[in-house]
Amino acid sequence: LTLCCHDDPDGRRRGVAALTSPADAVSGAALHESEERLRSALASIAEGFTLQDRTGATIDCNARAEQILGLSRAQLLGHAPVDHGWRVIHPDGAPFRPDEYPTAVSLRTGEPCEDVVMGVYRPDGSLSWISINSQPMRRPGDAAPYAAVATFTDVTLRREHAERLRLAQEVARMGWAEWDLERDRVYLSDGLLALTGQSREDTPERFDALLELVHPDDRAQLVERLRQLGAGEVESVTFDHRTLRPEGDYGWLAVAVRVVASVEGAPTRMVAALLDIDDRKRAEQDRERLIRALEARNDALVRFNQTVSHDLKSPLMTIQGFAGFLRRDIFEGNTERMIEDIERVERAASHMVKVLDDLILLARVGDRIEPAAAVPLDALLRDVMARALVDPHQADVSIAPLPTVWGDRTRLAELFSQLIDNAIKFAIPGERPTIEIRADRAGDRVLCRIRDAGVGVDPRHHERIFEPFTRLAGASSGSGIGLAIARAIAESHHGSIRVASTLGSGATFTVDLPAAGGR
Repeated sequence: LTLCCHDDPDGRRRGVAALTSPADAVSGAALHESEERLRSALASIAEGFTLQDRTGATIDCNARAEQILGLSRAQLLGHAPVDHGWRVIHPDGAPFRPDEYPTAVSLRTGEPCEDVVMGVYRPDGSLSWISINSQPMRRPGDAAPYAAVATFTDVTLRREHAERLRLAQEVARMGWAEWDLERDRVYLSDGLLALTGQSREDTPERFDALLELVHPDDRAQLVERLRQLGAGEVESVTFDHRTLRPEGDYGWLAVAVRVVASVEGAPTRMVAALLDIDDRKRAEQDRERLIRALEARNDALVRFNQTVSHDLKSPLMTIQGFAGFLRRDIFEGNTERMIEDIERVERAASHMVKVLDDLILLARVGDRIEPAAAVPLDALLRDVMARALVDPHQADVSIAPLPTVWGDRTRLAELFSQLIDNAIKFAIPGERPTIEIRADRAGDRVLCRIRDAGVGVDPRHHERIFEPFTRLAGASSGSGIGLAIARAIAESHHGSIRVASTLGSGATFTVDLPAAGGR
């Protein structure tokens, strides 16, 4: 019997060839020399080797098999693997049945087994992982094997490194992909599939099909960068792109790609590392929104300071001017003009007090006066209307049945007071104000609509009217802060306020507030 190991082009052991010849055809010395050469070869290879007869008993092995399995030659020879009480497992942890051992399969079926990964617990309790090949051996003319040879490699370190890499990629939210350019097949790692939420069964292998999963706005960049790489214009490329997820939204990935060339220099594969940067992109977008919001706030603060200076300076100048007139009229003894001067000073002072009071209210609008509670809008609006209208017939008011909201009753009363005052103030001159109040519940929200038949608001100013000290044409009184206060109160209740209007068609203010019981 002569055995010879044979490898594939990658250097991996694929099996052992066996040659037999009649013993009387070979001289004793030649036979001994042949056996010694074979034993030397088996002793020098890096793989473990065992030879088992048809009963499964080991009849030969090399030193490397002893090292890998943790058993001596004496312990191995004459025994089947099951005789050692081995605990052998599959990669998923399930136990190997004795009839699943590769040599047992080859002896039973007459077929070879390749690259079977087994976890073997050694006598000292340590776990070794081996990749094993088995080959049946037959005598000329026999159908059934009389023995089976096995070669195996210790892949424990390789598996440990692969597991560390997998864990590192999982922690870093990374994955990899390989594109076989000749066959147009793309392989995605398990880590990458986990990142994208795709299953291997549902993920296409062709590049064009995978490209459909990329956001339309990012496809041209991806194709161009890969073209540059394939043409040899660059050694590697990096870019970010969005990819479709099963939920229907897109997630961001950072991609780094290199090309693998043949001996002749032609590109054969592209290998990519991909990193989940969804959180980073969201943070960047949040930062950009914050920067824009801060810039807008800064611009608003500049305008606010300019307007406050004007609105406070104007009544002071009025007071100062009429104080001079009053001094003159006192000196001249003109009582009638003195009374007019005093009235103008009082009006200017009252306006200044109103501006300051509204500024204080705007600054403190986030401070709760009362604990949040259920607030029936019916009762609240009746109280607000009673305070707003000196005469019940001063305006035509229609209030539909209203739901209950959740919030600070005093602050909410101030919010609706500002809106009712606004509706009365901007009524069409010469006509009695008309006000309609309706509300709908939408889930855990209440949408309250206050509609008037006044002069309306140009759509260009729909946002501007909520800024402090904004006075549009036709406004003759007030501090210009009322609607800013209303919006601030709504937002402090995790709500909002908006207006729908055109000039001459009245205005509808919609207030979004949390519903009682749905907070």
